[in-house]
Amino acid sequence: MSDKTPDWNAIAEGSALTALEVKAENFAQSVPDLTDSLKTLARDIRAALEGAADE
Repeated sequence: MSDKTPDWNAIAEGSALTALEVKAENFAQSVPDLTDSLKTLARDIRAALEGAADE
């Protein structure tokens, strides 16, 4: 008689790793957008500071 009980620990670990991989992939895809947003913010701040210095 063989034991057909699922290895719930292995299943849970696999599910956690899969979820982590999905989150990592989503983050990696959002990095370019975040980088562009930060560059735009830096340009806006620089322009505002330069405008204030000119006044």
